[in-house]
Amino acid sequence: MNESAIEDGFIGMLLEETYKNVSKEESAAAPSDLYKYFDLKNKSTDRNESIESTLENHLSAQNIKIYEFKYQAPTACYRFYVNQMELDIPSNWSVFEQLHRSARLNESALLIINAENDYDALFNVLLPFAECKSDLILFVNNQKIYMAFIPEARRENIQWIKNYLELEDKLTAIDVVKAA
Repeated sequence: MNESAIEDGFIGMLLEETYKNVSKEESAAAPSDLYKYFDLKNKSTDRNESIESTLENHLSAQNIKIYEFKYQAPTACYRFYVNQMELDIPSNWSVFEQLHRSARLNESALLIINAENDYDALFNVLLPFAECKSDLILFVNNQKIYMAFIPEARRENIQWIKNYLELEDKLTAIDVVKAA
């Protein structure tokens, strides 16, 4: 038996098992194109938790700490914790106004800030919390704002995050600022 016949047999077995586990309602509604079917099934599940864990897992594997900003409605500020400190940043200050808008509209956004493109001294304000010479990234995903310091030696992670957010079809081009 040649490899092609073995592969065809294996794929046939997988398809048979798949259709055995599909309910009658699903099989009646399932399109003939299996790629579309599984893509629709995948999109119909709540993916927010898995998306966030994918981002966190990737950055964690690269030894990059991620900080989540929590919106505080009574003060209209974003709060985050770093080095056992609680810091509040007004939602209408600097780039946070744009990030706040993106979060409310459930759009993804990515801002890359460094010494060359520092907005309203934001980089200088947050730089003391970085452990090494870094770029600061702020991004919005699933209506949450995150921050991470990306060491200059690991700038490829910025591109990975950008690609990841673009895959979600929610990254708005005007929100991407390139690092120098």
